[in-house]
Formats: sequence, structure tokens, C-alpha cells
Amino acid sequence: MIKPMSDACELSRPKAAAAFRAVAEVFKALSNPNRLVIVDALAGGERCVADLTALLDLDMSTVSNHLSVLRQVGIVSDDRRGTQVFYRLRKPCLLNIFCCLEEFQAAAPSPAPTRSTPRASSRDSRKPTL
Repeated sequence: MIKPMSDACELSRPKAAAAFRAVAEVFKALSNPNRLVIVDALAGGERCVADLTALLDLDMSTVSNHLSVLRQVGIVSDDRRGTQVFYRLRKPCLLNIFCCLEEFQAAAPSPAPTRSTPRASSRDSRKPTL
């Protein structure tokens, strides 16, 4: 059974094209698996770049670029303390998306196996000449 959306969620749904574009940018930022790991890690509280670098096993510049993307769309905020920068989720309610997606994946049918069929060339698709 599908659960109805809460009234608060219904009221805050984007209505204008610009609002939908802004939401699409958030989803675009979340489309990278490494960024999802960062968001998941920040669900437990703020973390410094060095911690996230060790967690992801990536170089610091790559992690910093991922954090920059998340910051640009408003998913994370940062706080500089001396030489370290700490990141945290701006709105922990973002984590509700993860719960929703887990339910979605659990209820989704298994993907149908893909068949690889040769594509007809444009020459094959023409009508025969008489």
C-alpha cells in the first residue's frame, strides 16, 4: 500500500520550473556513489576532510571536489577550525530520501534480463526496390 505524503511535504513540493531545476541539481549532486558515502558518513555527525578522505580511500583533492559539489547545492555546510574544515549535513531530513529509496528498491521488481539484439542498419530498414 502506498503511504500518502504528509501535508508538510505536499505544501513544500516545487511548483515552478526553476524550483524543479533546483531539485534536479540536488539529485544530480547525489548521483555519484562517493557523494552518497559522504552523506551517509555525515549522517553520524560532522566529519573533517581527512576523515572522509580515509573513509573513501581517495586523495584529498577528489574528496574536496565532491564536498564542493554537495556544498554548492546546499546539502552540506562547512566550518573551518584552524587548518581543518569540518562538514555536516545542512538538513538531516535529506536522509529520509535514503529510507524511501531502500523501500523503493525492496518493492521494485527485479530488472528483466537484457537481450542484446543486433541493430538493423539503415540499409536493412529500407524498403526493397522492385
